[in-house]
Formats: sequence, C-alpha cells, structure tokens
Amino acid sequence: MAKLLTTKPKLTIKQQRFINEYIKSGNGADAVRRAGYTLTSKNGSKTHIQALETASSIATENLRNPAISNAISKELLKLKLTPENILNRIDRIADDSEAKHSDRLKALELLGKHTSLFSELTENKPTTIVLNLGVQVNNKGDEKVIQIEPEEVE
Repeated sequence: MAKLLTTKPKLTIKQQRFINEYIKSGNGADAVRRAGYTLTSKNGSKTHIQALETASSIATENLRNPAISNAISKELLKLKLTPENILNRIDRIADDSEAKHSDRLKALELLGKHTSLFSELTENKPTTIVLNLGVQVNNKGDEKVIQIEPEEVE
C-alpha cells in the first residue's frame, strides 16, 4: 500500500511576520501594516480609508488561511494564551492591590463583560424622556407610550 505524503504548506516571510505581529497586537489590520504588506496602488493613489480597507481584507484572508490560523493557534498555545489562562490573568490583576487603579478597573470591567453582568443591568429598564415641547415618551420594555400635553396659553 502506497503512503500518501503530506507536506506542510510553506508560509511566506510576510505571512510569518503577520503571524508574529497578530500575536503581539491581536489586531489583523495592524498586523498586516506592520508585516510590510503593500496597501497602496502602484501609483500610490489609494486614500487612507482605502488602505485601511485593504489591510482589513488582507487580514481576513490571512486569518481564513488554514496554515496561518494553525500557526497562530500553535503560537498562542506555546504562550499559554488559552481563554482560561487569560481569564485567570485578568482575575489576578483585578485582585492585585499593587496594580494601578486603572488596570484594576479595566480588569473588573472585562470580567463583568465576560459574565454578561452589564447587559442585565441595562436591558428593559423603563426610561422616561421629557422634551421641552410638552411631549412625554415613556419606554416600558417593548411598549412605548407618547403623551402630548397641550401648551398653556396665558
């Protein structure tokens, strides 16, 4: 029986740089720029926004490439950047009395978002808005009540 030989796809130098930059920043478009991809047209006529869009599309394409996504996953595992480890690090920062106050607040905010703490506080909260025009809007969940009060004429 013949053996099927599988070869690992070779990554280009730019792709390898993209992987390293993506691991540092977690931002695909930023990693594309730092890895040295060309973001302007040959005559340099692309606008800043077009260059950003190009960087984003290259990043999306790279992250969909199985060889690149596997390489990123392997590097993250080497660095022990699993979801559990990240949450443990954030938790340690939140509890660290030696850490800067702003770092502790950010860590608590991230933990709150992770546990969906903040969405429970803001969903379906009745809101009343009073406008100077004598119009009152009451928002109670899915029901909106609009009351128009006549102006008083003296």
